[in-house]
Amino acid sequence: VYDIDNNNLSGIEVWVEGKHQGTTSKNGRIVVQLDELGKPITIRFLDPKGIYKEEIATYTFKESKEDRDIKLSFNPIDLVVNVAWSSGTPTVGEVEIDPAPDPKKGKTKFKLKAGEARIKIYRKGNYQIKYTTTAGSIVSDTRDIRILMDSNQPIYESFTIPDASLRVLVDAAYPVDVKVSKVSATMDAFVGTMVGDGKSTLDVSSYGYGDYKFVFIRPGWTIESVEVKRLKRPNQLFYFVIKGHYKRCKELEALEKWQEACKECEQVPSGDPSYCDALTTLMEVYRKELKEYDLAVEAVRKYIDNSNGTCEENWSYYRIFFHLLSKLDRIPDGIANEGRLRIYYEEFNILVIQQVGQNNDVMKNTAIENVKLYMAEITLTMMEKNLGEWKNNKFDDKLRDGVRSDSENWFSSLIGEYLKGLDDSKASKFRTEAESLLNQMY
Repeated sequence: VYDIDNNNLSGIEVWVEGKHQGTTSKNGRIVVQLDELGKPITIRFLDPKGIYKEEIATYTFKESKEDRDIKLSFNPIDLVVNVAWSSGTPTVGEVEIDPAPDPKKGKTKFKLKAGEARIKIYRKGNYQIKYTTTAGSIVSDTRDIRILMDSNQPIYESFTIPDASLRVLVDAAYPVDVKVSKVSATMDAFVGTMVGDGKSTLDVSSYGYGDYKFVFIRPGWTIESVEVKRLKRPNQLFYFVIKGHYKRCKELEALEKWQEACKECEQVPSGDPSYCDALTTLMEVYRKELKEYDLAVEAVRKYIDNSNGTCEENWSYYRIFFHLLSKLDRIPDGIANEGRLRIYYEEFNILVIQQVGQNNDVMKNTAIENVKLYMAEITLTMMEKNLGEWKNNKFDDKLRDGVRSDSENWFSSLIGEYLKGLDDSKASKFRTEAESLLNQMY
């Protein structure tokens, strides 16, 4: 008798046709007595400790001393994960476990209910568990555990989210004062002033985790720098030191030398700690100061594409991205794909619910509606482009059919997704224009 990892199992009870024959030895073996050969018999394998599932097998032995092997699988045990704030209040969120605890189902994410997730574990081994809160402040943490499956008792893992605190480093050589405020949908709440030396800690436990605004004047500068960052873990260090091309970019930006500033920011390499900040600067300068929306789109697209680990995920970048695209007369070739834009659109919807969620339904709903309207504008732009191609290729039926099919897909998404739930006073003009563009291709 073996387990699923081919380890010998001792102490397993063996019953032949309802009669107890004994238990397996330390080598996982047992010799049983049979009444006769060549007849099907039923053998039951039972773990008295309840660690392994009971198995019943039917064998027909044709000769004496004939061997049979059987593998027993584990009875699942409960992994109970509890997550609570330091105050003792249970959290709302989810727990992710890797690898999947049940290989057959492959499910890895489980909701926290009243701060608890109960997960069935089917195999022993090393697991990584991660919790993420989804209401209020968005906080996550990870822990590695090893499960031996040597008992049928539940395993308990508890996370306590520590009080929120933060540190700021602006310039180690010349520490400056930093004004800190908690960002909210209505009015920012001033928290206090701290020294940006990377060592001083500001306790923000009464404000909790979430977005904070930092205002300071860099050494040798005369204007204020403003940074907004998300606090995700206790005693988190926010690093605002700039150097190289990014430093020169920010100096030129302060002097309102917009083109020169952008040239410097564009030279910040992807591996630089300031890379994401450089992309943000490019996005802001191109869209607000230079009104070069195509270049702003490229900057924000790079930020979004790098927000899977390099840059911080933030729903507002997606909103800006769609807004900028809606201003363009032609959607860039690298983005002009309904399937690709739909992925961005779905990512936005996930993030805005996670990061705004129940904190501010008005902000969340307004953002979702605005992005739907932006996508409607983008749809008309793509359909106008397709109509032009359709008219310019009168003698290529195959190409015209493909272009028309593409517009049909855009129209389907417009009606079924982007205009869905919108007030008819806002949706009707897009519907009418799209129908007109599509009808001209028939």
